[in-house]
Amino acid sequence: MKPPCQVLVEHELGAISDVQLIEWACEVLSTDGPLADDLTVAELAGLAPQVQSDLDLAGGYFRSIIQKHFPDFAFQSPDGIRWARETLRRRCDDYIQQRITPDEFCRVVSPVEQHFDYPSWLGDLYNACDWIDGHTK
Repeated sequence: MKPPCQVLVEHELGAISDVQLIEWACEVLSTDGPLADDLTVAELAGLAPQVQSDLDLAGGYFRSIIQKHFPDFAFQSPDGIRWARETLRRRCDDYIQQRITPDEFCRVVSPVEQHFDYPSWLGDLYNACDWIDGHTK
């Protein structure tokens, strides 16, 4: 299971959906770890993934879990940067392997820009992705 802060980074970058947050919480509840006893984890796990109003709550519940258990975590930390780079790398591989569209790949770029203030490791992707839309092949 991925570390919770890595899941946060991937979710904030758009690589993990709200449904996947609910699935993560369900998996956590099946472990003996300290998060398995957290009421907010149980509330997140109890959300119905097919109900939009429940999905709208998932990110907030998850961020609350992170704030409670990992109050010192920062996106710009070495771990946060490493996980963001790994996420971008996986999305690049997904695009190269034609598992995602150019638009799906580029949806990760803007959150990287926002959370990491145009990091050098992003290269010129932010400019390249400005020209991509849902119809780009």
